[in-house]
Amino acid sequence: MDGLIDLQGEVSLLLMLVCALIFVGYAFDASGWIILPVTFVYGVLITVSTVSWIAAQQRCTKPEIKGRLASVRYISNASFSAVAAFLISYFNDFSFYTASVAAAGLMVMCFILAVLLKTDNYQGIFLRSKSSA
Repeated sequence: MDGLIDLQGEVSLLLMLVCALIFVGYAFDASGWIILPVTFVYGVLITVSTVSWIAAQQRCTKPEIKGRLASVRYISNASFSAVAAFLISYFNDFSFYTASVAAAGLMVMCFILAVLLKTDNYQGIFLRSKSSA
């Protein structure tokens, strides 16, 4: 299981790209023969990603806050899903193509944010240091 946990970041990044690829496929009306295997790969990646992230979180968290941390994770996931559903349904009012491109764009934005947060100096990118204040 430790091998899976070590790859959690890479699997999650790949997952976001595959998800974006599915939405691009929908936008350009790709064949079902292309979308179906890519969707299967997406399902495998989301399972591996979820299991590895939850396992890492449980392993690295103090026992007294595990429940609270899980609650924050669920609230964050639900909030992101609600905002994404609102945005995508808004774009779907224009066309399915527009909604698909917007969904792909949202996944690419999540990918870029994850890559930035994965870097060693992400605090320097997102947070002002006390010396510069």
